[in-house]
Amino acid sequence: MEMNGKPTTWNEGVELALEELDSHTQMWTPIVPPETTMTQIEWAVNEGKVKPDSYVPVFIECANYIKTLMPESDVLDMPTLLLSRQMKYGKGNIATFKYVGIAVRLHDKLSRLMNSDEEFMDESVADTKMDIVGYTVIAIMLKNRWWELPVQTSMFK
Repeated sequence: MEMNGKPTTWNEGVELALEELDSHTQMWTPIVPPETTMTQIEWAVNEGKVKPDSYVPVFIECANYIKTLMPESDVLDMPTLLLSRQMKYGKGNIATFKYVGIAVRLHDKLSRLMNSDEEFMDESVADTKMDIVGYTVIAIMLKNRWWELPVQTSMFK
């Protein structure tokens, strides 16, 4: 980390993005249920208005709601989960479609969560919740221009 508090690695960016998400939780950010977030995402994508300045707060509201439904241990595992996904998919999957891609992925995850029937799911409800919070962390990283930082893989091996 630089002296000015800016991250020098992708991994540090994840930690700072999680702190930013937590700071919104502790401040005034309202908790919004998935149905409301889905409607907001649908409007933004259909109107072509998904931008970092306008839509990261919606993602944060949703993630804060989901975090209230998750055990603390899952939230603490988020950096490891995000790093493992980064190693699988690389940066290009997010860098190509940015906020529109995140909005669509979040909408899919919220739909899955709202229509969850464990018998027919190929992913657990806990994994779906982790993904929702994870995509929000990624959106915060994009907004702050941390997504493209170099990944430190030595801690992952």
